[in-house]
Amino acid sequence: MEPRRRTQQQNKCLHQWLAQVAETLDEAGLDIRQTMRADFALPWTPVAAKEYLWRPVQEVLANVSSTKDASTAEYALICDTITRHIGQNHGVTLPPWPSHDNHGGKR
Repeated sequence: MEPRRRTQQQNKCLHQWLAQVAETLDEAGLDIRQTMRADFALPWTPVAAKEYLWRPVQEVLANVSSTKDASTAEYALICDTITRHIGQNHGVTLPPWPSHDNHGGKR
């Protein structure tokens, strides 16, 4: 049996989480250059978080480049991997994955 692709709700949560990640990293004073790429001095945006954080990790862990092709289980693994990396290497705690329990992850 093939793993289920991500759901529409996971897609909404992905984009909400990426926006929160971008805001958190900017508030911490970590631009893209400091966090991921030495040749980029750009502030974080949801698109940048997707392209420079989410997608590279997804390509390694899920072996797919489109977020629509990642399985539901892979979403949690990718989020946990990014959160652990940012925490260990930059001392920044990223927001939790949006859920009904945390009001969709809104602050």
